[in-house]
Amino acid sequence: MDRKILCLPTHDLSSGESFYASIDEFREKIPLTTYKDYMDYIDRMVVEGENNVLSSENPVYFSMTSGTTAKIKLLPATATTIKKLNESVALGFYIIRRSFPSSSFSSFNQRVFVLQTGIKPNMFPVSKDGIPMGPISNHSSAIGSLSRTFSSVPVNHTLSLDIIVEITDFETSAFVQLVFALVNWNIYSYRVTFASGFIHTVNIIENYFEEISLCISTYNFKYSSLVQKNISDPAFISTLNQKLHEVIVEYGGETYGLERAKHIRNECSKKKVPGILHRLWPNLMFATTAIGSTFTIYKPDIQFYCGDRLPL
Repeated sequence: MDRKILCLPTHDLSSGESFYASIDEFREKIPLTTYKDYMDYIDRMVVEGENNVLSSENPVYFSMTSGTTAKIKLLPATATTIKKLNESVALGFYIIRRSFPSSSFSSFNQRVFVLQTGIKPNMFPVSKDGIPMGPISNHSSAIGSLSRTFSSVPVNHTLSLDIIVEITDFETSAFVQLVFALVNWNIYSYRVTFASGFIHTVNIIENYFEEISLCISTYNFKYSSLVQKNISDPAFISTLNQKLHEVIVEYGGETYGLERAKHIRNECSKKKVPGILHRLWPNLMFATTAIGSTFTIYKPDIQFYCGDRLPL
């Protein structure tokens, strides 16, 4: 067996080497490490505000792990990290798209549903030198224009991030985003970053479909118990109503809203029937979420929601 390993991007090419001589050499020069090996360095960055510790490029964000399986960890992300992350997401997105005929994406008003999370920039905890800290999914709202500059995916979201960050309660935010997704029959992609969140969004649809249908048929969020409980600003609710009305008008007006609400109610009333996502959005082409590692336990449920016709 050939035990040579091609050089990684971090390998110094100035020496003239194009690969490590063997896997054993690679293991010797780059041993396995754990978070514990970096804790002191990260503390120096977060607590003391020290620069040039783990990288010559200073971090712009400290990503926090969920703490599900261990204590919360802080992972420094530089501008280059964010750029590479967005490039990786873009690459995956385009690979999936290219697996379908180009004619599948001919409609100008096609949308994608991406569950977005975010809070206002001034609500993030910060390190000693003012670098925001939060879940990796919130980095767009934390570093705003920088993240969008590096974004390589021309995504036509159902609702803009500047609206979403105004909704501080996660459940309410997800509900509102789902209403704007469900009012649109022409969704071709359904994306939630993690499998647990994916299932949670479907559960919201199942548990609140009557309220969702009423909001859509009347283009009014007064029928949402979550909105009424967790959003106190009447002007902001009015903005949500106006934007919902604009979408309904775009697709055909009041008659369309009533028909769409009826369709949602009918499909969600069918209990224990697989493929609810494809039944709600007949044009839906694929769904994406993370189902590896500890998330594999959610895969059967997600496949049930996707059904046989929707690739995951």
